Amino acid sequence: MAPRYALGRLHGGPLESDRVETPLNQWRMPVDAIGLPVPVLDEETEMFWWNTANYFSAAPVQRWHHGDPWPYAYARTLPGYPTFSKGVPEPRWMESRE
Repeated sequence: MAPRYALGRLHGGPLESDRVETPLNQWRMPVDAIGLPVPVLDEETEMFWWNTANYFSAAPVQRWHHGDPWPYAYARTLPGYPTFSKGVPEPRWMESRE
């Protein structure tokens, strides 16, 4: 049976240097984009929730060999989606800080 997952290494973002299993496409290559859950803790309100960190397939480094972890680079999410950016308004369920 052919493998369904390949090893990937994450570059940048909240999961820097983590290794993950990435699904393979129909050509047995790692998929182009993956979303992974990351914990977020707001120490001021003592609230915890999950956010999504998006990673896109990056070009392999020059010395990459078959079997090495496939590189994935962190990508900022589109406007209106959950993000770690300070410019995004607070979620509605959080108390106002006035």
